Amino acid sequence: MGFMLQGLGMNKVLASQRQEDGKLEDVKIKMSVGDISLEQALRLIEQQTDLKFFYIKEDVPLGEKIKINRQEGSLYQILQGFAKEFGLAFSRIDHQIVIKKVKGVQPKTYTVGGIVRDGSTHEPLVFTSIVLKGTQQGIATDA
Repeated sequence: MGFMLQGLGMNKVLASQRQEDGKLEDVKIKMSVGDISLEQALRLIEQQTDLKFFYIKEDVPLGEKIKINRQEGSLYQILQGFAKEFGLAFSRIDHQIVIKKVKGVQPKTYTVGGIVRDGSTHEPLVFTSIVLKGTQQGIATDA
């Protein structure tokens, strides 16, 4: 059994080094300019290529929005952008791209300030829940 596991590990290493399927730099992807979720972006890539993405859902922020600034680019450039934005690593094995969360790397964070007011009276609303659009990330106001 131990020998068989070692053999499987060796095949995985060799498969990741194969060049016959082409480089990710040579794969061109077209996307609409605008905001889409990471999950939508991954599905668009799968539709345009013969590649499939594999990941653990809890490790990949699928609902996070990304801003697409150009309509066409290499798959390598697009994945590098995702990696920087969300602290992810991508590795290709044949026609599969495995996505992993990079430990110790935090995605971008933003500080937002302001006052939440009632739409009619314009009075400040305390302990109001605010959720980042397109995500499940949120916070309650303090006063």
